[in-house]
Amino acid sequence: MSFRAVQRNNMPKKKVFYGWYVVIGCVLLRLGLGIPNYSLSVFLIPMCDTLGISRGAFSAYSTFSHLMTMLMLPFLGQWFKKYSFKRLLWLGAIMTTIAMFCYSLVKQAWHFYAFSALYGIFTGMLNSVPIAMLTAAWFKKKRALATSIAFAGSGISAMMVVPLANRIIEAASWMAAFRVIAVIYMIFVFVPLIFIIKVKPSDMGLKAYGEEEVQEPGSLNKSEEAWGVTRNQALRTSTFWLIGGSMFLTGFVFMGTMNHIIPYLTDLGYTSAFASLSYSVIMLFDTVGKISLGIVYEKAGFRKTNLGIYGLFFISELVLMLAVSKPLVIAYAVIMGLCAGIQTGVYPVVINRLLGDKEYGVIYSNLTVLYFVGMSIGIPASGIIYDALGSYMPAWIAYSAIIALIAMLLVLAEKRSAKEISAKI
Repeated sequence: MSFRAVQRNNMPKKKVFYGWYVVIGCVLLRLGLGIPNYSLSVFLIPMCDTLGISRGAFSAYSTFSHLMTMLMLPFLGQWFKKYSFKRLLWLGAIMTTIAMFCYSLVKQAWHFYAFSALYGIFTGMLNSVPIAMLTAAWFKKKRALATSIAFAGSGISAMMVVPLANRIIEAASWMAAFRVIAVIYMIFVFVPLIFIIKVKPSDMGLKAYGEEEVQEPGSLNKSEEAWGVTRNQALRTSTFWLIGGSMFLTGFVFMGTMNHIIPYLTDLGYTSAFASLSYSVIMLFDTVGKISLGIVYEKAGFRKTNLGIYGLFFISELVLMLAVSKPLVIAYAVIMGLCAGIQTGVYPVVINRLLGDKEYGVIYSNLTVLYFVGMSIGIPASGIIYDALGSYMPAWIAYSAIIALIAMLLVLAEKRSAKEISAKI
C-alpha cells in the first residue's frame, strides 16, 4: 500500500452536520401532517352519503379546524421562544393523534366539526412555525435548501395513504380507514420526536451551519444579527401586508383546489381508484418540487423562482379545466405537484428575504394566520360553488385569475421591501 493510500485511510472522516438529521426529522413530521392535510378529500363522498350532508357542509370542517389554528398561531412564535420547544411539540403530537382517531367515531356532522376544531388547536405546534424555526436555528447557510427539504415529507405520505384509504373505504368503511391512518400518523410524528429532533445547535455543542461565514446583506441566508425588523416594525409596512395578502390568496386557491380534486374527477366519470391514483401522482411530484425549490432559489434567484412557480400554478389550473382524458389528468397531477411547494416552500424564504431574521418566528406565525384564513374560506367555497352551480368549473376559472394577482403582489412586496425595510434597520 502506498504512503498516500495509508495517509488517506488514516484521515478522520468528515461527519455529517447534525442539522441535516434535524431536517430528516422535520421530513418525518411532515409525513405525518400530510395525512390529515391531504387525505380528507378521499372521504368526502362516502362521508357525505353516510351523514346526509352536502359537499359544502362537509368542507366546513376546514373552517372549524383552521379557525382554531388561526387563533393559536399569533402566540406560537412567542411560546416556542418562552416555553420548552420539545414539550410543545409533544403536546401537539399527542393531541392531534387523538383527534385523528376520533374522526372514526363521527356519527353526526357536528362531531366532525368538533374533532376538526380539536385537531386545529394543536396542529400548529407541529406544523410550519416550529419547522421553519428549527431550520432557521440550524442553518445560516443553505437555509432555503434545508427549509424546502424539511417541508417535503407531506407529499410522500399522502401519495401512500390516499390510495390505501380508498381501498379500505371500498373494502370496509371510512371509519376503519380513519383508524388505520391515525396509527400511521402516530408513528410518523412520534419517531422523530423520540429519536431525532434537537431544538438548537448549542444543545449538542455545535454552531449553526455557515454561522461563521460572512454573508452579504440582503442575501437569502442573512446573519441573524445583521438584518431584519421586529414584528411591530413589520406591521407598519406595506411589505408585510402584501406578503400577507398573497399568503391569504394562496391558501384560498391552493386548498380550495386540492381538497376537491378527487370528487371533481369522480364527477367527470373517472373511477375513485383512478382519482386517488392521480392524487398520489400530485403528492409524488409535490415531494420532487419541494426539494427542487430550494435548489432553484439558490440558482435562479428570488424573483424568477417566485414567478416561475406561480406560472406553473396558473398552468395547472388551465390543464385541470381541460382534464377530459386520462393523459391530461396525469399531466395536471405532475404540474400541480411540482408547484405544490408554494404553500410551505415559498413563504419561509419570502418572509426571511423581505422581513429578515430578527423576529422571524413571530412574524412567520403572524403571517401564517392569513394563509389559514384563506384555507378556511377556500375549501368550503369550492364546495359551495359546486352545490350552487352543479360544477367546479367557475371556481377553477376564478382561481386562475387570482393566481396571476398573487404573483403581482409578490413582485410588489419585493420592491416595497427594498425601500421600507432597509429604512427601518
